[in-house]
Amino acid sequence: MKQTAWLPVVALLLAGCSSLAVRVEPKVDLSRVHHIFIEVSATDNNGVHRMMLEDLRRRGFTVYSGPLTMMPRPTEVYIEYKDYWTWDIKNYLVQVDLKVRDARTQNLLASAQYFKPTGFASKPEEIVKRALDALFKKSGRSGRSR
Repeated sequence: MKQTAWLPVVALLLAGCSSLAVRVEPKVDLSRVHHIFIEVSATDNNGVHRMMLEDLRRRGFTVYSGPLTMMPRPTEVYIEYKDYWTWDIKNYLVQVDLKVRDARTQNLLASAQYFKPTGFASKPEEIVKRALDALFKKSGRSGRSR
């Protein structure tokens, strides 16, 4: 009987687990970036690109979004993303994958994947923020204002 009493506690602890995978190419310094473009995903029905846009602007970046054909000339890097949602009484974001590419060469410079598979998930804005923090804290730019 004592063993089964711990099952709900263990389930709650595991429900809060999340994972973050980040990769920044050697010699890439995202702190030098000023102009970012977010390529809006055709499947973004929940406004993830707007969450990224607002977060990056708060950090002091000049940020635009839309299809790649609308990317302004001064853009230095662009972000591709995929968002994964699930439904369990309500819709919630379980994973966001970000890829930062050079605007001229399209080479992959950095990537981040944040995964939180639980119904007790954070707000979508918090998940997006954590993924962006992982990319831009690595470069020392997070929280910068101009």
